[in-house]
Amino acid sequence: MSSTIRILSDKTINQIAAGEVIENPASVVKELVENSLDAGATRILVEMTGGGLGLIRVSDNGSGMNAADARLSLERHATSKIRDAEDLFKIQTMGFRGEALASIAAISLLTLATSDGSREGTRIEAHGGEIIHEGDAARSLGTTVEVRSLFYNVPARKKFQKSARQRLSEATLALTKLALAHPFCLFELLHEGRRHLYAPPSDSLFNRTKELLGEPFSSSPFSVSIEEKEFSLKGMLASPLESRTNRSGQHLFINGRSVLCLALSYAVKEGFGTRLESDRFPLFVLHLHLLPSALDVNVHPQKKEVRLKEESLLKERMRTAVIESLSPAPLAQERAFAPLFFSSAAAFSVTQQGLRFKEEAPPELLLDLPFRECEPLGTVNAYLLLKKTASSHEENDLLIVDLLAARARILFETLVASEKKVESQALLLPLTLTCTKAEMELFSLQAPLLEKAGFEVRAAGETALLVEAFPSFLKEEELKDLLLDLAQELRPSGIERERKLAALASRLARGGKKSFSLLEAVRLYEALLKSSDPSHCPLGRAIQVALPLKNCFG
Repeated sequence: MSSTIRILSDKTINQIAAGEVIENPASVVKELVENSLDAGATRILVEMTGGGLGLIRVSDNGSGMNAADARLSLERHATSKIRDAEDLFKIQTMGFRGEALASIAAISLLTLATSDGSREGTRIEAHGGEIIHEGDAARSLGTTVEVRSLFYNVPARKKFQKSARQRLSEATLALTKLALAHPFCLFELLHEGRRHLYAPPSDSLFNRTKELLGEPFSSSPFSVSIEEKEFSLKGMLASPLESRTNRSGQHLFINGRSVLCLALSYAVKEGFGTRLESDRFPLFVLHLHLLPSALDVNVHPQKKEVRLKEESLLKERMRTAVIESLSPAPLAQERAFAPLFFSSAAAFSVTQQGLRFKEEAPPELLLDLPFRECEPLGTVNAYLLLKKTASSHEENDLLIVDLLAARARILFETLVASEKKVESQALLLPLTLTCTKAEMELFSLQAPLLEKAGFEVRAAGETALLVEAFPSFLKEEELKDLLLDLAQELRPSGIERERKLAALASRLARGGKKSFSLLEAVRLYEALLKSSDPSHCPLGRAIQVALPLKNCFG
């Protein structure tokens, strides 16, 4: 009787392994460059043709190999990174499975040229995993791997490859992540002889990130830095205004390895709080360093995912670190309080040529605020304009304050603080709203929060609601629609509830009057400076912007 269970041939086994490790040309680039980094390379050149299906050549100045090691490197599960199973729990290198070169060789025409500097180099050629030539080569210290005709012997895999442009894009992204993980190494990518990526050695993660990721991390990113005995976190967060509808701008590295960890990514998003809407994702580059024993990197063939030993604790640390990073720095206690002068009339006018400033008017109001010396130029509808005095040495010396956004920040902090309540005004005659029974039930559930928001409401029958007071800055004709909408919005809990409160504060702030006297603007700005974040409204938008004055004066 013939057996139905068979032992697969080495060729088949290698191609199956290649299917797990090598999805596309970008996978080849990633595996080969990781080998270069493990070899201590400080210069890595990647050359491609045909989107990687024609040629992928990776050259480095790493430690190289002797002839015996070069031959062994093409065998399955041959590795210099571990010795036994215990080593799997203290991995400190990028690669360790010993599958990369063997898997790549199984589905391509591969040439390996390497030298450890002790003698003449070694050159090995392999077709479909079979070594067809081995000999000496003129090679300086380091290694070059050429991969030609990728997937030539697995046409089914080749059939499902993307276009050359998409393959190049994926390879560029893979190399970008490796360059972000290793800022002190030079990386270069050429395609058809043209340079597509160049990252010279950088003295800091910030400079490398700015070079590779551009504008989102060039405009006032938030720095993250925590150092503990068994845990450290460094990196940058882009402004909430740079958020995206997907996670494509998120770069998380654990012990120098780019990984996907949804739990930690979500912890970062939680740290942004109400600055982000529920369907938006923050941009970040974060390097987390843990003891090798605190994580398992052997859970994915391509090492894309990790398993964390104390995931809940790490999530809380990450969330807290983000909150602290986004919080404005506290004012130094010893800092002197500078006088802030406000003129009795606007000190500027708007013409077709732009802003033109008038002579300064006599000061009418003097406040002691923990703020740099500046002179007001007045208000324009819902904006307050301040000019820094000549004693300021900063370039950006015109400050524009969005007073509605400032009011939203103050309202939000009032809503989330248990001891505060929004100032309200009573109606001479209560306003009656007709509601459904379901809406009445919602109003009943949300009564404490509505009261904090400055509303006083009570039931008058099964479907009638009496409004007896409302926030002082709202208009009476806006109340009915606003309250009916709020009844539908304030049901979630946790971070979702905070987001709803942030949306409520923003809506309340922008639903009222939209012009301010100078005195009202001053009082509002004074309250803003005492808030936890004078720079951002609860939805993450900027409250204050600074502009150069040099082109504004007539």
